[in-house]
Parts: sequence; C-alpha cells; structure tokens
Amino acid sequence: MLRGVSRLFEILDALASPGAEGVGLHELGRRVSLADPTLLRFLGSLQELGFVRADERGKYRLTEQFKRYTGGAAQDVRLAAKDILQRLTADLQEDVQIATLDADSAVCIETLKSSHLLQVAFNTGFRAPIHASAMGKVLLAHMPDGARRDLIARSELRPYTKRTITDRKALERDLTETRRRGFAVDDQELELGINCIAAPIFQDSLVVASLSLTAPSHRKPIADLLACAPRVVASAQEISDRLRSGLMPDPTA
Repeated sequence: MLRGVSRLFEILDALASPGAEGVGLHELGRRVSLADPTLLRFLGSLQELGFVRADERGKYRLTEQFKRYTGGAAQDVRLAAKDILQRLTADLQEDVQIATLDADSAVCIETLKSSHLLQVAFNTGFRAPIHASAMGKVLLAHMPDGARRDLIARSELRPYTKRTITDRKALERDLTETRRRGFAVDDQELELGINCIAAPIFQDSLVVASLSLTAPSHRKPIADLLACAPRVVASAQEISDRLRSGLMPDPTA
C-alpha cells in the first residue's frame, strides 16, 4: 500500500517537473521506471481523483484541481514553519528561507531576515537557479531519478561565479553527496561573497520544500556555516514532522 502511494507521488512529481507540459505514456514510464500497463493503472487512479488528465494527443498533465491542492500545501509549509523560522533566525542571527520548486528554479515562498544591517537579498519571490543554489540543489537531489536526469540534461547550467558547477556529472556527484549528508551546500556558487546551506522538508515521502540558511561569507565563512547544518537539518525535520502529523500551530498566535 505504502509503495503504491509512493509511486503515485513519483508520477505527480514527474508531471510537475520542468518541461512537463504534457508527457506521453512511454516518456512518463521512463521517468518513473514503470511499465506501461502498471503506469496506466496508476494514471487511472489519479484521473479518478481529478489530479491528472490526458489531452487530445494522449499526453498527460496535472489538472487545475491538483494545482489548487499544491497551493494549499505551500500554505501548510508556511504555517508549519513560521515559529521554527523565527527561532532559527533569532538563534543563528542569519537569514532563513523556505523555497519550493517552480520550473527550473527554486522560489522563496517565505523569508525571515536577521537583525544585521548587511543582509542577503534573497527576499520572498526570489528565484534561484536550481543547479547553483543550495535551496535548489536540495530539491533537485530528491527528485525521482528520471525527472532529475531529464532536468539536468535540459538545463543550461549557466556559470554564475567561478565556483558554479557547470558539468553534469559533477552536479550528479554533488547531488549524491547532498542526499548522503542530508543537506546541500552553496559555497559562493550563485554569488561571490554569499554562502548557503539547505535541508529538505518532507510531506510523507515527497520533498515539498527546502529550508535554507544564508549569510555573507565574510561574516560566516563556509566552515562556520557548515557548523550550523545540524540545527538547520533538525529544524527542517521538525517542519516535516508537523506536516506529517497535521498538528499545526495556531495561525493567529
């Protein structure tokens, strides 16, 4: 049963991935590693729920109903994270962000600023390239294998600084290490002078967002920022636990 639910999430994630403006059956099966007959059974269930539809070309896409639900999921993440972000910012005295995947970018849906006069310009609505940011790489690392490989193959991997990873094999190695250690690292890869680490936020078995800590490198060299990683990972896990249990803080508090 749980494996079946996990497969449904993998299919939804593949259909939500960049460039998935309608995906054919064979291509979708390749992305999620399922044979056509098995995939059709799962797609039938998703169509009955109103989450997926097939267009006149036989290509599958997410419905507006599903997109409304995922918008609600973002609201849940913000609610679950609110007081945790406040504690994290107060304790570590650096900016923290919540980001979700949108096309080939990680988009900040919540940002809390530190009290420092010099702050990082990663405000709510900021779009970070998925290959050159910790908040993006942690989302990329936890995508289904087929969808992740397709996204990397399609991406330009633009060099933002001399430290940006622009080689696809090197990026895959970095993502493997991200999954192993439990968080992603941006060592001035997006902007010189800015360091960032990010941990995954789970809802059931699916990574729905990232929690990141960002700081100027002169104030927090990468070694100092890495020392904060256990706290960031634990905070992301606390948010995940709330999403899993459904026990949310009072939004009026």
